[in-house]
Amino acid sequence: MKKSQETANSSKAKNIYSLPQLGWSEYFHISLSKEERENPPCGRIALTQRGMYHVLSPSGRSQAVVSGSFRHNCLSPSDFPTTGDWVIWSMEADSSVGVIHEVLPRKSKISRKGAGATSDEQLIATNIDWVVIVTSLDENFSRNRIERYLAICQGSGAKPVVVMNKADLTNKHQANDYNMNHESFRCPIVFTSAISGLGIPELRSLFAKGDTLTFVGSSGVGKSSLINELLGDELAAISEVRTGDSKGRHTTTSREMYLSNDLIIIDTPGMRELQLSIDEDRVKATFSDIETYGEECQFTDCTHIHEPGCAVREAIEGGEIDAKRFDNFSKQLRETQFYEQRSSKHQSSLGKKKWKDRSKIIRNIYKDKEP
Repeated sequence: MKKSQETANSSKAKNIYSLPQLGWSEYFHISLSKEERENPPCGRIALTQRGMYHVLSPSGRSQAVVSGSFRHNCLSPSDFPTTGDWVIWSMEADSSVGVIHEVLPRKSKISRKGAGATSDEQLIATNIDWVVIVTSLDENFSRNRIERYLAICQGSGAKPVVVMNKADLTNKHQANDYNMNHESFRCPIVFTSAISGLGIPELRSLFAKGDTLTFVGSSGVGKSSLINELLGDELAAISEVRTGDSKGRHTTTSREMYLSNDLIIIDTPGMRELQLSIDEDRVKATFSDIETYGEECQFTDCTHIHEPGCAVREAIEGGEIDAKRFDNFSKQLRETQFYEQRSSKHQSSLGKKKWKDRSKIIRNIYKDKEP
């Protein structure tokens, strides 16, 4: 029987979690002081909601806010806790809301550029071992979107796997079409169906006990259904997609962490906009096959557009590089170059404001001391 979200949350609230159950490792342990290592005052962020954080710890599931000094020292939104983060926190005996004092160093993270004109980095999930990139074999399928997700995985510290879901909707010939040139993804690819159970054992076999996974993909591809299959319970809410264009509603509206006996899973909302917040090198690593051809170009700074002796253009004309793949590579490269320029200006502005504020405080201190 399907659990309501309220019942699931109520059940989770009663649980007591050991740090290893939550994914604790030596990586986080060594970042603590000698005194803190005796009894780590730590918890893991399971959910963020408008400045309120749900923390899982040996004392159970609690709500917490960041301290005033923590907030003051944050230079950007990505400095604040997000789902998957390990934090140092405390709870007074007479309080129902804890206080977060510090975010421990992140083992891994995936992020995108904030939607719209902002230059801020928007974290998707942190301290993860696997990024499960889910697409569906219907009108929603987009190779370009998969390659963008693979780009944000480069250098993130997490391993990607591409899941082709709803494989029961297509035949073997169509599946081969979807799978063509999949070697360029350079990661595992699993065909699944949450309805029939196809591919679920194969997908589960990739992960080790205690791994943290985050599921990403657009709305309607079946992320929550797959999560329920892996968890063996209906904890993640699901909804139907539109039959006309295979688009789904945002069933998942926030990033939330779920636990099973073996895995820790972070579900994320479907993303309509996936702007890259990565550097140029990570894009080149994603398209390393194109970069390999580029090494044979006559000019070291070849743009692969109009220069003579361009090995990349020759490979495209010879069918060795897919033209659409090269187009995706070019778009991502331009996007990251633009982001790096804007981000550099934005960080410089933030730094100037911080020092201006501090200078003002110092001036006021000396002014108060004047006779």
